[in-house]
Amino acid sequence: MKGVILKSLVAVAVIAVSLAGFGQLASAAEGAKPLQIALFNPIQLVPEEEGIKGFGFNFIYGKNAGVTGMDLGLVNVVSGDVLGANFGFVGYTEGNVQGMQEGLVSVVQGNVMGGSAGFVAYTEGNVQGSQVGLVSVVQGDVMGGSFGFVNYINGNSAGAQFGGINIATEAKGVQLGAVNYSTKFEGFAFGLVNWTEQLNGIQIGLVNVATAKDMLPVLPIVNAAW
Repeated sequence: MKGVILKSLVAVAVIAVSLAGFGQLASAAEGAKPLQIALFNPIQLVPEEEGIKGFGFNFIYGKNAGVTGMDLGLVNVVSGDVLGANFGFVGYTEGNVQGMQEGLVSVVQGNVMGGSAGFVAYTEGNVQGSQVGLVSVVQGDVMGGSFGFVNYINGNSAGAQFGGINIATEAKGVQLGAVNYSTKFEGFAFGLVNWTEQLNGIQIGLVNVATAKDMLPVLPIVNAAW
C-alpha cells in the first residue's frame, strides 16, 4: 500500500515539474497558444495571464486570460472572455461568454450570448439566448429563455420563463410556473399564483392578481387586461 502511494506521489511530482517546464516554454513563445493542459494553476502549459485559442484541459484547476475554442476540466476560470465552449464541474468567466458555458456551477460576470447552464447558473450581465439551472439568477435582462426551479431576473424578461418560481421586473412573453411574479407583465401567464402590478395580457391560475386594475384586480381562474 505504501509503495502504491509513493509511486502516485512521484507521478504527480513528475507531472508538476514537466508542466512547469512546458509552461516556461509556452510563456516564451509568441502568438496564439493552441493547447492548454493544467494540473492546477500555476502548474499549466500556458500561464494564466495569457489566453488560449484551441483546446484546454484542466485536471483540477486552470485559469487563463481568455478562451477561443473549448475548455474542459474540473474547475475552469477565465479572467477574460469565452468564445466557444467552457465545460466543467465549475465554470467561472469574469468577462463575456459567446457560445456555451456549462457546469454544476456556472458563473458569468459579464454577458451571455448563447447559453449558460448549471445546477446553479448566475449571470451578472444580460443573457441573449437561454439560461438553465435549478437556481437561475440573471442580474440584467434576458432576451430568450430562462428555465429552472427558481428563475430570478433582476432586469426584464423578453421571451419565456419556465420554472417553479418565476420572478422578473418586467416580463414580456410567457411565464409558466407555480408562482409567477413581475411588476409589469405583457403576454400569457399560467400558474397556481400569477401576480403583477400592471397587466397587459392574460393570467390563468388558481389566484390571479393585477394590482393596478381599477376593477376586479384579483380573480380566480382567469384575469385579463389590455
